[in-house]
Amino acid sequence: MIALAFALTYTGWAALCFAMPSHARSLRERPFARPIVVALRILGSTALLLALFASAATWGWTNGTTAWFGILTIACLCLIGLLAVHARAALLPIALLPVAGLLAVW
Repeated sequence: MIALAFALTYTGWAALCFAMPSHARSLRERPFARPIVVALRILGSTALLLALFASAATWGWTNGTTAWFGILTIACLCLIGLLAVHARAALLPIALLPVAGLLAVW
């Protein structure tokens, strides 16, 4: 469940990041259209909320909330590091991490 929480957190941060025009321009020449931005914001918020529930399922609500904040920080630092190297490199974990998280739960 910890791997799933990290995967959901990274996916949520990346979706919220690429919903912003400045980061969307690093992927393509212009920002995304308004419906795509709204979908990315909903996806990002939902993924972060699901990560909170995954952390709470692992450690309970008291410790899980604290661990969730730690996972938020670590996932954000990983995303920032990949964005600094190359913006498209930050997209690769979005495809692989949720699959790895689900396999770890299974």
